[in-house]
Amino acid sequence: MFRFAVLLAVAASPLAAQMTTEVAPPQYAGPQTHVPGVFVTPIANIPLTAVVDISTMRTLPDGTTELRRTANHIARSSSGKIYNERRMLVPAAFQKQPPLLGIHTYDPQTRVSQNWTPFTDVVHTVTLSARQVTERKPFLVSVPGTTDQDLGTSTMSGVSVRGLRRTRELSMQGTGPAAKPIHITDEYWYSEDLHLIMLEKHDDPRTGEQIVSIIDVKTAEPPAQLFTPPSNYHVVDETSTVQVRSNIDPFASPPQTNAPTQTVNVR
Repeated sequence: MFRFAVLLAVAASPLAAQMTTEVAPPQYAGPQTHVPGVFVTPIANIPLTAVVDISTMRTLPDGTTELRRTANHIARSSSGKIYNERRMLVPAAFQKQPPLLGIHTYDPQTRVSQNWTPFTDVVHTVTLSARQVTERKPFLVSVPGTTDQDLGTSTMSGVSVRGLRRTRELSMQGTGPAAKPIHITDEYWYSEDLHLIMLEKHDDPRTGEQIVSIIDVKTAEPPAQLFTPPSNYHVVDETSTVQVRSNIDPFASPPQTNAPTQTVNVR
């Protein structure tokens, strides 16, 4: 299924001196049921707060439909700092706020990436070794074995977006006259103004449909304290104990699961 990248970009700002690499979305990784969230591009001068709405739908062996959902809050400051929650996927009928699994923050000026773990009150901190940043765009290149359809432009949450539908046909499923090919469809809607994929939809007949969309966008400065861990959290600097690459791996986004023991790895 699809993966959301760690979205990192540069604009005419204090970040402009950094090296910038643009990459296409990762290729199809096979049937999966984990749903990664969205990572916010740490770009200066475009502050915002928003909600990432995630929903999944799949047909169970008994023919019933399983619906799950969650909502993660995200934010970006004028200096480019990002804030990104990960909350548990819960049944659609669940009325309360989904439990918080973790928070990721990143400061492009200091290159400090932090993962907050609420179950242990620990903040895992890594300082990247260079100011190279990566932005993922769905329109960069064609992916071998797929067919692309330009969906044109539209408006989502008050911003202009451009859409792309990417279809992959796999080998025949089943045997005999009932055999038929499997069609995997990914749909992206990208905002050049916000440097974000505003909506990504994945449809695989074997695993169901997953939709990740950014809604309730407000282009205002978020509270500064949002990017600071609670005072009772213990900050652990793990820079010297992990292999730190010159950029955050754009395809290393953590899966959105039901497991409260889930952690975020910055490689």
